[in-house]
Amino acid sequence: MTTSWVFVLKNPSGVFRVGVCADMARLAALLDATGDVPAGDLETTLRPARQPGPWMIAWREEHPSYNAALARERDIKSKKSATWICTHLLKGGEACETRQPPTASPASSSGTQVHI
Repeated sequence: MTTSWVFVLKNPSGVFRVGVCADMARLAALLDATGDVPAGDLETTLRPARQPGPWMIAWREEHPSYNAALARERDIKSKKSATWICTHLLKGGEACETRQPPTASPASSSGTQVHI
């Protein structure tokens, strides 16, 4: 049985990205080599990031199947909250200490923007 992983990446600005991959070691190696999110090189639901890197793996969780990992990814993304990620997944760890609060766009006063 092939396992899959759900992961959270974080960049220096404190932006989180949530994704799924089948090979965590390969994702880590690609991030170490380029510091950038791979585009199409892995079987992953993570799309190329619009936010600048370098990205680091802040959290990961193994699942028995790709479908189970996708379900967990959807659950995490449904929270739409970097605060929830810090509190429940990272448990207020080091990746949350450097997080800067998101800034509202000058054109939008309807709230803050969360990147997940």
